[in-house]
Amino acid sequence: MGWILTYQSIQGIGSDLGLGTVVLLDLGLLAMLVGFYWKIYRDANTRVGDEGISQPALYGSKKIRWSEVRQIRRVGFGLHVSSERTRIVLTPFAYKEPERFARLVLGQLKAPR
Repeated sequence: MGWILTYQSIQGIGSDLGLGTVVLLDLGLLAMLVGFYWKIYRDANTRVGDEGISQPALYGSKKIRWSEVRQIRRVGFGLHVSSERTRIVLTPFAYKEPERFARLVLGQLKAPR
């Protein structure tokens, strides 16, 4: 139903896109929207504590104990926290004080265990 409305709207402005192109465009935009909401949900539900980090995943959740952390890297605006089998991507700018959060996480690698 939504595709028919989109198709009629595009036809109304004079574009000659076919229905198949409109359907693919709508599906692509829907996938981007779902991905954006998943990112927000994942960032909002990531937990960083004294024991380690946990983050929602498609099937359950990912967890890394601080004692299992092998590497913490800055990649773009994020932090990649890696253990032997798991990687969790943290987004410091999702927090009120991003620099303080990044220092807290980076400090865990140097902290004695």
